[in-house]
Amino acid sequence: MAAKKIEKIRPTAERYFADLALLSISTPQDNPADPKCRWGMPTIFWGGSGIGKSDQIKQAGARANLHVEVLMPGQQQPENFSGVLIPNPNSPEGVSIQCLLPAVRRLNRLGKGILFIDEASNAPPATQGAMLGMLQDRVVGDTEMEPLIRVLLAANPPEIAAGGFGLEPPTANRMEHIFVGAPSWEAWNHWFMSKSQPIKMTGTAVEPIIIQAWPTVYPIVQGLISGFLYKHRARMCCQPAAGDPNGGFAWESPRSWDNVSKVMAARRAMKLPEELDDIAIAGLIGEGSMEEFSTYRREADLPGPDEVLAGKWRHDKKRIDKTHVVLGTLVPYVGMKPEGQQRFEVAVKVWQVLDQICDDGAADLVVDSMTILINQYQLGMMNKVPNDVKLAAEKVIKRMSRSVMAQFVGSPSP
Repeated sequence: MAAKKIEKIRPTAERYFADLALLSISTPQDNPADPKCRWGMPTIFWGGSGIGKSDQIKQAGARANLHVEVLMPGQQQPENFSGVLIPNPNSPEGVSIQCLLPAVRRLNRLGKGILFIDEASNAPPATQGAMLGMLQDRVVGDTEMEPLIRVLLAANPPEIAAGGFGLEPPTANRMEHIFVGAPSWEAWNHWFMSKSQPIKMTGTAVEPIIIQAWPTVYPIVQGLISGFLYKHRARMCCQPAAGDPNGGFAWESPRSWDNVSKVMAARRAMKLPEELDDIAIAGLIGEGSMEEFSTYRREADLPGPDEVLAGKWRHDKKRIDKTHVVLGTLVPYVGMKPEGQQRFEVAVKVWQVLDQICDDGAADLVVDSMTILINQYQLGMMNKVPNDVKLAAEKVIKRMSRSVMAQFVGSPSP
């Protein structure tokens, strides 16, 4: 009865399991062009026993040419995740914190792969706390996991797990939550008739695909999220109260909204089905916020950055929220351009858009964009940039009141 109740309350996504697993391991945690970027959205797949969660994870690894190592946290002590102190005369402190997990050491030798934590709901709270460093920072003791090692989890919901535990809110908020039911007969039969064949690495590396598309897709997603939270600020952080069972699943926080941006951009970069957006977003911020955000995205009717910079969009006084989204898209778009002439050329056009918005009497809307362009990207009138950038910036800045201007002129570059 408990399993039926879960499926009734929480929509399941077994039809898209394979694509969702691929999306999770394709999502970068930082700028994907950075060689130190950590890859993979930590994702937990919730579902009943014996429905094929482990097999699907291994298939997803094969699609991305990634070896899978399985780890059962219920069989581990907390110190296995946090590390064990051992004497080390070569360390300034005289000790080191050693990683005792063979699965992590094997993956580090390979340089990439998937650490699959199965039966995660069997981990008691103390073990979950010790796992936080691995989930968030990919660190076990003094051992840093290689950036190309992903972390995926599977678990039975605590109400149907034998001796299982719910996730603590800090642990739950560090991952995406996907609920899956039993596979269809067709999907199960395909597996059943081919299970004698070993899983082969048949896919291609996903990182080059993401890196190439990221500068275009990520700024658009940033603008959408910024615009939504501009209108729905109460949705930014809704931490469950102590004892609330929903705290062990998806809930809204600044961290989870940041994760939403990464998953949405990765889905677009990989050109996976659009249906995955709502499933993945609900897995990070819950059903309620997902539905509101989904409605907002459908109604936004947003232009792309290239259309805006080509003069195909104009600020509408009746749609201030839309202007906020457009600006939230343009500024990251500048930052994604390579430093040098390409970035300077785009910066001039963005300053011109800000000037047009000032023409329309909405100068207050451009202040945040000015702040980032000047202070973060060093693209203001007092920075070491070409004259056309300085002139475009100066034109906007001088339209501000003296009090506002004093905040955003920026300090001269050394």
